Amino acid sequence: MIRNTPKLVISGRIKRCFYTFTPHPSVNPSIKVASIPKRLVERNIMKAENIIQTEKIDLKHLLRAHEESYVLNMINGTVTKQQMQQVGMNEWTPKLIDLIMSSHQGTLRASQSAMETGRSMNLAGGSHHAKYHSGGGYCIFNDIVVSAEAMKALGYIKKYLVIDLDVHQGDGTAQMTRDFEHAYTFSMHCATNYPFVKEKSSWDVELPDRIKDDEYLNKLDSCLFELYQLRSQLHSYDIVYYQAGVDVLQGDRLGKLSLTVDGVRNRDQMVIDFCKKQQVPVVVTLGGGYPNGEKHTLETVVDTHCNTVQILKDY
Repeated sequence: MIRNTPKLVISGRIKRCFYTFTPHPSVNPSIKVASIPKRLVERNIMKAENIIQTEKIDLKHLLRAHEESYVLNMINGTVTKQQMQQVGMNEWTPKLIDLIMSSHQGTLRASQSAMETGRSMNLAGGSHHAKYHSGGGYCIFNDIVVSAEAMKALGYIKKYLVIDLDVHQGDGTAQMTRDFEHAYTFSMHCATNYPFVKEKSSWDVELPDRIKDDEYLNKLDSCLFELYQLRSQLHSYDIVYYQAGVDVLQGDRLGKLSLTVDGVRNRDQMVIDFCKKQQVPVVVTLGGGYPNGEKHTLETVVDTHCNTVQILKDY
């Protein structure tokens, strides 16, 4: 049950977000992620002092979720060029690992905050392509699974639901949790987009190219209703992880769908309302969103991410 007067909430509104720079690729990834906190302050959505840059996550949490040798090789830099290319990166650097570990701590801290306030967000994160023993799709470790499994080990939760609405399937999340009775993964993604060999989530919904707002939102509404029924009948969960990628927008450099900014706003509102209706804490991760020159500007991507924070704040 979400507390009526949570510690980090003022007048029923979210007070804190967590962030770090991230290696997730969007022309220059640090530009997008650095722009979001600034824009949140400009739009009076968040106060600067309540956007918290996080420290690095404890190694034990990575080791709980990922294969030990893979984690240690990545941390220590004893990875091969082929392994880095599999992730989609040219080289290993200590700074890269520090940034990733900070991003993962952001998701864990957001998870802990959500248990007190009912909702929180990491203004990075969403590395849903990383698998148990390998990386992929510019993701080295999977912050969603790492954080969820840490929360379970620390006694905060017993079961969790992942709602992944990035344009790309959360194949890493699906692979890492497929044998977990305490996890349920829902991914609604473009059928023809990366990854081209899909993993099996608990529930996958594949969408056609260029799907627009009405068809997309009707499909999502139907799926959320079934997920609501699932919780009441079969699979109770204590927290929801929402991967809120905005690469579903029309014109996105790495997406193939055709949602408008208003369509994404409505999507986010539907998911947050779904969590609120059940009084289940929700953790939002940033996910994808890739500018494409004048066709799809950085400002559009950043403002759409900020809209997600606004909806979460008004929860």
